[in-house]
Amino acid sequence: MQTNILLYTDNLLTYTAANGGLVENYCITLLQLLRGSDFHFFNAYNRNSYQTDNEHKNNFYFNPTECFHVRKDSTVEELALFISKYRIKIIHIHQCGADSLNLFRKAANRSNCIIITTCHSKPYSLLLNYTFSYCLRKMRQVSLKGKILLLKRLLMLNSNRKSAADKIQSMYHAIFSSSDRVIISSECFVPEMERILQREISGNEYQVISPCVPYKRYFPEEFVKRIKLNEIAVIGIFDETRLNLKRIIDIWTRIQATPKYIGWVLRIIGKGVSYSEYKKKILTSKNIIFENFSQLESCYNTASIYISAAEFVDTIDPFLLGAMQNGLVPVVYNTSEQYSEIIDNECNGFILPVNSNEENFEEKLCCLMDDEELRNKMAKHAIAGSKKYSQQKFKDSYAKLYSQI
Repeated sequence: MQTNILLYTDNLLTYTAANGGLVENYCITLLQLLRGSDFHFFNAYNRNSYQTDNEHKNNFYFNPTECFHVRKDSTVEELALFISKYRIKIIHIHQCGADSLNLFRKAANRSNCIIITTCHSKPYSLLLNYTFSYCLRKMRQVSLKGKILLLKRLLMLNSNRKSAADKIQSMYHAIFSSSDRVIISSECFVPEMERILQREISGNEYQVISPCVPYKRYFPEEFVKRIKLNEIAVIGIFDETRLNLKRIIDIWTRIQATPKYIGWVLRIIGKGVSYSEYKKKILTSKNIIFENFSQLESCYNTASIYISAAEFVDTIDPFLLGAMQNGLVPVVYNTSEQYSEIIDNECNGFILPVNSNEENFEEKLCCLMDDEELRNKMAKHAIAGSKKYSQQKFKDSYAKLYSQI
């Protein structure tokens, strides 16, 4: 008998949303792997961003009748009616605010639905985002010249604001009290969650399901030496907190001043509100290609190195596993405890401390650029390491979870 599952996400899920970030990638992978088996998915969402976009109008994963738009004025009765009409058995919530979670909890109680939540962010990410936004607002009021060092000082200064800490604690109490099971991407987040909740979390309250690689096939290890080019990939959403392109371009400008690196190319792939702004900035920079997500797979096939200079990251990088699966050697800052589980430092990539300076990052990057043999060896280890995060393992974990609950 088929089980009907309601996925709650920020956006209406479309085929083209897969490059938008972690949550969209995660949910669409879930749909692709489990749809047509014993499970049928419906979509609840709280933003209308894709509905009026002609580019996406024919790309919905769902029929309009299979979607529920959670508005500010949505009532428990409306949601309960949708759940009852389509005989929803499981509500799977991704990154939900306390108000929306309360709405789902009340509607689920009327229909005897089971609620599962997936926490994609690091436990203190809401505090980080709140504080970072607060800092940016303050920076507009005083002259700090936009220095990242001063920004970090502001971040630390405000990170203990009681109002923000209370908000985080309230959110996690709501998540655990309203859910039958909480899914997290790594066991390393449990101690932090326990500190927030101020109690121990028992094993039956949560389940660890790691993210998976984006493709079924793995880059053939024997092709690494033959196909890979002198290309370095930067992939993501264009804003300073998640991609830190300014830092990357500064590093790249210094590297390009050395004649032996002239043959290398930096491929920047992504989208975001700063897309045009950054594209203009790099017109005067050497050997930089600026592309949108349509070139992602092409980049995975030919690039040799993957870099990320982000300092403030509240989730696992959604493109890291795809890069490693395709034989790109990563060089990243250790902005998430989970990176240490995915990257074996100096074996299949390089992880630098968050407070490490640009010169150290540049040194590791140049080390790979200088040594093709090391690069090819680490690329093969990266491909092998990514196999721990296979799509089959991800599919089996969720199929088992849904069936058990």
